[in-house]
Amino acid sequence: MNATRVIGEVVGLSEQVVSDAWIEYRVRSLIHLGQLSYEGDLQSMCMYKIKDIK
Repeated sequence: MNATRVIGEVVGLSEQVVSDAWIEYRVRSLIHLGQLSYEGDLQSMCMYKIKDIK
């Protein structure tokens, strides 16, 4: 899925005020921990797609 879409859905579903920058930080952290895989360039959230590692 496009990272922009995932981050937008999380922000939209959150009952608390959560910034998209913080959600992107967490997505990148999960990528670096090896819990998510990605395809593309991590410079901008619209330039990469993420996928759950099963």
